[in-house]
Amino acid sequence: RFLEDVALYWLVDEGVDGLRLDYVRGVPHDFWADLYARVQEKKPGAFLVGECWLDGASADANAEEIANYYRPVDGKPQFTSLLDFPMQILMTESFARGGSLRSVEEWLQGFEALYGPGARPTFFLDNHDMSRFMAWAGDANRLVAAVGFLAALSEPMVMFYGTETGLADGSPRPGFTDSGRIPMPWDHLDQALIGRVRAYLEARAEHPSLRSGGRYPLLVSDDVLAMVKEGEGEIALVAVNLGDGARTIELGSAVPVAGEPELTLGAAPPKRQEGGLTWELPPLTTAVAVWRARSSSPADTGGADGRR
Repeated sequence: RFLEDVALYWLVDEGVDGLRLDYVRGVPHDFWADLYARVQEKKPGAFLVGECWLDGASADANAEEIANYYRPVDGKPQFTSLLDFPMQILMTESFARGGSLRSVEEWLQGFEALYGPGARPTFFLDNHDMSRFMAWAGDANRLVAAVGFLAALSEPMVMFYGTETGLADGSPRPGFTDSGRIPMPWDHLDQALIGRVRAYLEARAEHPSLRSGGRYPLLVSDDVLAMVKEGEGEIALVAVNLGDGARTIELGSAVPVAGEPELTLGAAPPKRQEGGLTWELPPLTTAVAVWRARSSSPADTGGADGRR
């Protein structure tokens, strides 16, 4: 009851919107379910995100453990969301280290089957207990591409301080390390990099198709991924190229848009060719284009599978 009262003090008396709950594996499931129920009674809609991490374990092992905390206890949920370590592992392997994007697409299509309907995993690139993303990537373009991709997904996202300015921590290592807990370089901020990161975060804030729209995968290979995001009168096309050279992708008629997009980031706008759209993607880039929606949708043209 003391811990519940502390949580409600910050949520109700001090007006914070939610809490990050540390090391949830160290506390019985019924406590989390009782805390969630009491919090939602006193402050409906409060965001409770838990940290469930098997240090050094695989993405699959972490996913199985995290799934235990999405399961209700006596009909009561335990959390609003859980930090998604499987996605963090896959993002590091693909965006930072040059691994295949297929694993990222497979996880986006599969997490709900494991976590349960309506699960809202919180995506992130790194945190205070692990090597920083830039320590693995070593390339600001890879960092911007990763931030841009997460910003175009409808799940909640978290950014660690200093990520926006390319903060790194020496030689990276898997599993727990506190080497990333380094001072913010206030006198040497990379303003150009901050501006590139900010552009994707502002796009997420301004365009509901990015932050909350339905997701329809279009294509995926080892180094290219493309998807449609649609919601609240908008259609967004998002494409990733992690190859070393430019790539032109052909999207056919799967994206029912016309005219110039309202927003483009990361690449020139897609081109209308006979038979559909083509898009030239620079290397190591996440490209985003947003249009006002037409009356049809990817589902109407057979280009969607209904996935979030």
